Amino acid sequence: MVSGIDTTAAVTTRTKSAVPTIPAKYFKKLQGPPSEFSLHAYPKPSEGAIQSDFYLYVEKFKKSESLKASTTHQYEWSARVAVDSSEQVDLSLLSQYVKSMRVQVLDQHGTDITSMASFVVDEESFGAFSDGENNLLPSKTLRFDANSIRRLKINQKSKQTSIGSNYIDEWIVNVFVDAPASAPTYYDDEALHLLVYNQSPLRAYTQLQSYDNQLVGENVIIETFMYDEDVTPVKAINDIPRPIRVFATATDETILSAQMEILSPSGQETSINMLDNGLLGDRMENDGIYSAALNAQEAGDYVITVSVKGVIKGNAVKNISRLINQDLVEFERSTHHVVSIVKKSLELTQNAVFSFNAPSVKTAQIADVTSQMVDVKLVAKPLDADALGKKFKAYAEVYSAGDAKSSVPIAFVSGMAIAEKCDGTECPEGLIYLPLQMSLAWVALARQQSNGVISAPFILKNVNIQDVATSNIITKADQTLPELTSCHIKLPEHTLYNARPVDINYFLNTHEGMEKFDGVITESMLFGPRPTEIATKSLTSSTQHKVLLIHGYCSGYAPFPSSDFTNAVYFSDHNANRNNDEFASMIFELGQTFDSFSMVGHSQGGLASLHLFAYYWTHADVAAASKKTLAGETRRIIQSVGSPYRGSGLAGVLASIGKVVGIGCGKQTDLTYDGASKWLSSIPVAARQALYYSYTQYKDWSWCSLPANAVLKLPNDGTCEKSRASVDGANHYDSKKGWCHTNKMKYKGQCEDSERNAVLNKYAQL
Repeated sequence: MVSGIDTTAAVTTRTKSAVPTIPAKYFKKLQGPPSEFSLHAYPKPSEGAIQSDFYLYVEKFKKSESLKASTTHQYEWSARVAVDSSEQVDLSLLSQYVKSMRVQVLDQHGTDITSMASFVVDEESFGAFSDGENNLLPSKTLRFDANSIRRLKINQKSKQTSIGSNYIDEWIVNVFVDAPASAPTYYDDEALHLLVYNQSPLRAYTQLQSYDNQLVGENVIIETFMYDEDVTPVKAINDIPRPIRVFATATDETILSAQMEILSPSGQETSINMLDNGLLGDRMENDGIYSAALNAQEAGDYVITVSVKGVIKGNAVKNISRLINQDLVEFERSTHHVVSIVKKSLELTQNAVFSFNAPSVKTAQIADVTSQMVDVKLVAKPLDADALGKKFKAYAEVYSAGDAKSSVPIAFVSGMAIAEKCDGTECPEGLIYLPLQMSLAWVALARQQSNGVISAPFILKNVNIQDVATSNIITKADQTLPELTSCHIKLPEHTLYNARPVDINYFLNTHEGMEKFDGVITESMLFGPRPTEIATKSLTSSTQHKVLLIHGYCSGYAPFPSSDFTNAVYFSDHNANRNNDEFASMIFELGQTFDSFSMVGHSQGGLASLHLFAYYWTHADVAAASKKTLAGETRRIIQSVGSPYRGSGLAGVLASIGKVVGIGCGKQTDLTYDGASKWLSSIPVAARQALYYSYTQYKDWSWCSLPANAVLKLPNDGTCEKSRASVDGANHYDSKKGWCHTNKMKYKGQCEDSERNAVLNKYAQL
């Protein structure tokens, strides 16, 4: 037995252009029953919505006009911040040089209140998806708790003589730093971010109006509003709160400004006022929802910051005691997003092709899995030359339209597909098609469940083609038309093109596989037939099997300790930014060098592992063929720790900060709420069932990263929120307190939990 980590087999860091291509023969032909149709429905924008009770300021330092001393130059930074909470206010400075900075906080009367902070915390790892210098941003947080704020208000009473500008709680945060005279321009271009968190019922809610038009040339509408968390709390991911209605002429509530700042993929910056006037994409005038349009003229990732500022009377909220001032408060909130835009390179037609395969030897019909597969081709019109030969994600639902009164669902088909040219025999010349497959057994099962009413013709419904990198829908069709659907029967001697429904029904009625189907759902009904290389491979020794230890986004090193695993190999692609498909392709390349493997992933490594198992045949499927280890345990092909399967609230904030200070490895839409929700909706139940996931969080009444708590939903591990770490249909095997996402947070990194690692190692073996 090989013990420890085999470092000689690790993948080396490679450039983006060197990401390997997985051959089409390894594409799984995903299928499933009608009961899963709703699971694969494209998510609503509310699933990717962001709620915020914080505001992120960014300004550059300015050199002081007077020298503090002859040997130094002093730089200053100042911001006037709105404070509305009576319960807790956190002021978090985010900078690589935060340890050398001096902070002063003044109230609206100019009184220094810095010493009234209940505590000050210095940390190293805000925004860390994984450990590594590229991924860490130090912070200094001043916490003003309820007692601090109460004492502050008592001290201010004598100074508040009237309702006016002085009555609104605006604090001034001043930051000072000294640079040596030998480097007088050290901070000239250095920016400082200030994250202001108000534990308040006033929250901002921002979402895309629709996911259907994230295409070049389209107007993508973003909408935002303020709401009272105590009135309409957001308890579940798809919950939509009720806006606080705010009018420009109102005396109780006023949004003074709602603004959308845009950074395009090419670096162009634009600022747009968001309006509530019923025009330019705004749904209704004066409903409290402010909207603006992103006019997407180039493909790529747009960084969007939405800022909402205003004032509100205390009696406009349910629990007035939660506000710092019960007469009038000022609020500021910001939400941060990565909006991916793709080019529309093809457009679905209402054509479809079904090709039925007859076996060459009648007695082999049941054993010959390939002959039981129906080729299902989605037909599209190419809109540019890039479409042909490109890989897409495709999805469709197969229905029998033989009953004149109603269509009957049979199965869904989906998976990766490379666009091929129609040659005029199966589909019209000038068009292209995307090949999928469906087992004939689904037709047999549907017949059994519907008392035999399933018959030709067949149609497709809810068809869509997605971009692989972003999971954006490029084109969709409600359904294909029977008169534009071609059915062919591939016989041993020839092909019967454009077969009539009566011919198809005769073929189905006489097919031995249809007659003898026993109702048991098999692997080929879920993933299609195995490639010969994988179908014929078997293992008899654990030495032929490896456990791949897979790090996450932008990782600087392997997070799992070598001493906790046997038969293990590090996957190593450090300081890199990959979408889930690129990430999976690199795991594929490493895994194919071994006879069999299982995967243990951290953070995005879990997403990439699930993506690989769902869409591609690999040597992990060799291990999956047997559900028991050699020791008699239930084998786990995919295990993960701290993986944000439904996205992380940090992704958008880090994109906003990263554009200024350069932390992280770039924008990654698969880690955002929007992107992860779209991606996960394509993963079938059969793949999810192979996943065993766990997550961690801080100890009670604590934190992993104090500034991250302002951004993330509670509880979290400093990067991954508990509410976003779950996968419906998968296996949640563990959750612990007192462990964080990475090592440089308040508690130890979750990958160093030897107790959990022993479990991961045990069930990953052959």
